[in-house]
Amino acid sequence: MKGVAPHILDSMDETNLVYLIKLQTALGQAIGSHNYRGKKDSARIFEDALKILSVAPANEKINDRSFIFPLYSGLFFILKYGALVPPDEEVAYELELISNFVKETKLHGDPVHYGRALAMQGETYHRLAMYDEAVETHEELRLGY
Repeated sequence: MKGVAPHILDSMDETNLVYLIKLQTALGQAIGSHNYRGKKDSARIFEDALKILSVAPANEKINDRSFIFPLYSGLFFILKYGALVPPDEEVAYELELISNFVKETKLHGDPVHYGRALAMQGETYHRLAMYDEAVETHEELRLGY
């Protein structure tokens, strides 16, 4: 994680933490809109934003977590370009990413976001031939309706 001193994060309230993450998100989106190299830089910025959230004490006080979802969407998009991690690490990275996305959307509590995350998880499991997990995810998605 680069750019934010720990003592700043320790003293930051939830409103300013949200602003910081939104700024990181916008920066990552702007840089990632250019070329392949920009996508790698964009991914690092998104990952740094998630890391900032994980260590900032104010994160626990944030109720509306929807501002985080573009970070996950961006990382999923960049992962498809092969610009994020070495090929032999892609599956593990993607599984961790989708698991974290599902957890965040469930914590947020909006069934629309949670349903989208579950659909992405089901698609990921299916593509990776993890059929039992895909069926379980589909069942959880179905129960939401």
